[in-house]
Amino acid sequence: MILKTDKSKSSRSVELDILRIIATMLVVLGHCYFYTLSGGLDGGIDYFSLLNQSDLNDTIIHKSMGLFSNLIYSCHMALFFFLSGIIYGVCRNKNKYTRLKDLIIDKAKRLIVPYFFVSLFFSVPVLFFTGYFGEGDYIHKILVGYLLGYGKNHLWFVVVLFYIFIILWILDKYISGFVFKSFIIFSMLICSKFVLIDFLYIGKAFQYIIWFYFGYVFNSYRTLFNNMICIYKYKLVIGVLGMWIVMFFIGRRLFEVWVIGYFVTFLGIVFFYSISILIAQKYGSIFIEKGILRIINKYTFEIYLYGTPINYIVLSVIVNTIGVPALSSEIGSAFIIVLRLVFQILIPITLAVIVDRVKLLVYKKRIRG
Repeated sequence: MILKTDKSKSSRSVELDILRIIATMLVVLGHCYFYTLSGGLDGGIDYFSLLNQSDLNDTIIHKSMGLFSNLIYSCHMALFFFLSGIIYGVCRNKNKYTRLKDLIIDKAKRLIVPYFFVSLFFSVPVLFFTGYFGEGDYIHKILVGYLLGYGKNHLWFVVVLFYIFIILWILDKYISGFVFKSFIIFSMLICSKFVLIDFLYIGKAFQYIIWFYFGYVFNSYRTLFNNMICIYKYKLVIGVLGMWIVMFFIGRRLFEVWVIGYFVTFLGIVFFYSISILIAQKYGSIFIEKGILRIINKYTFEIYLYGTPINYIVLSVIVNTIGVPALSSEIGSAFIIVLRLVFQILIPITLAVIVDRVKLLVYKKRIRG
């Protein structure tokens, strides 16, 4: 879900590749849980209500996966913004994006174009097939609900990231001083708590920019933190994990105290980044250069682009063929989770490979022509 770094060993940090794999897998795992997704103006699905209507009980496996998914959701999107901020900091240190025009053009190609292309030519047909848009008024549901921010388009991240790149570039250009800049970003966060602008996900940019900025600032201290992790190793990581889980359950009790939620998110980010450091220290680049992890590392962005709609297909096919009782069976519930996990990885990778080969054929044809 993050812009890919230069794949040459000399210009990338192994821990960032590992962190990107971890973050991608967290998203995939988190999406293996839901039976219900209320889409707002664009429609939605609600297979869980079918269980209640059929007097069937939820499974222990699904309930446990729900708790795990909630823990993941406490930090997984913020983790992507944090990682994007680090990479943006690396790029700026190399004097990249010195002009706003260059930044806008580059990010529009990498983020905005995929948003509209994948939404219109992949996600919308898939969701239409599964009945997500319901009946009637499809133009309004698709254009206003799904594309303009009033629904549940899973690609909202790329649009918000596009805004944040531009906002931070402008702040860097015209605002001097860490304190004043931090005050502006924190003020944006506070504003998002009172006024949420759904149109084109503008409100989400105010909500998540703090995590991007955290990564951007953290990049300057990354070597120091990495060395600290290498010294204390598992003691520090286990301590952070313990605090993260404890604060997560405290936050569930005090869900109205949003400050606790942000502290939970912070601990989750620190935990997963620390894990990536330990893995990089122990295994180095070998961890991401062999087997399925090498492929996932190459196609993390594609897994994000195409993965989530696959969930709707799996659920729709199972409910329409086997029936709702499959959701109330422990074996069936476990099978559905595994199926969704595998398909969310394999199908996007397959599509990405096909697209790459088509691009290669077109390129060769142009060269010959």
